[in-house]
Amino acid sequence: MNKPKIIMLCLVLLFVSSCSFSDNAKPNDLDSSLLSYHNFLLGVQVAYTLSEEEIAFDGSLFTGNYGISRFALFDINDDGIPELHLMGSFVTGYLIFTMKNDKVTLIYEGTSYESVVNSGAILYKRDGANDIKWFYREIDFETMHVSSLYAEAIDETHDGTFDRYFVEGKEVSTGEWEKFENKFLLTSDSAVEWIDYLSWKMTVIK
Repeated sequence: MNKPKIIMLCLVLLFVSSCSFSDNAKPNDLDSSLLSYHNFLLGVQVAYTLSEEEIAFDGSLFTGNYGISRFALFDINDDGIPELHLMGSFVTGYLIFTMKNDKVTLIYEGTSYESVVNSGAILYKRDGANDIKWFYREIDFETMHVSSLYAEAIDETHDGTFDRYFVEGKEVSTGEWEKFENKFLLTSDSAVEWIDYLSWKMTVIK
């Protein structure tokens, strides 16, 4: 086996070991997708928006040119091809790319307060002085529409415990809140393996 093929195989194996996805994809599709993500992360291949505008992998991806902090490969629509999740440094952004028409394509832009969870949804959580706000979001891959549920827990008495709960702006009882919380807000992200970008880059360009 010649050196380029060995390098490509190593890169694919490195990516696969960090992926979480179903077995629905054909091997060639998976390998091609992983190589495209790899090339994009190294800045040698562009990505695209849904409106076909080019996106270069540089500081302009995130606010303030802070750049990427970490990335994950996690399948959120069970097609066997993982999506590429990028988290910016500081609170600069969260981006999700997928393979669409054989191109790396940006399908979601958020903040560093949110991240993918095991169910494939995107969970936003931000602590305030006396409240916590959540957004539970899901992407429809047919229409690329992002649906969202908003929830908030408030500590009005400032005693360290929440006493009022709201879902989509409507106040709910403690029992209703617990059901909503268990279904949407306590979803684990244990299956998502984040990779430090700079450490990964130093590994692959040696």
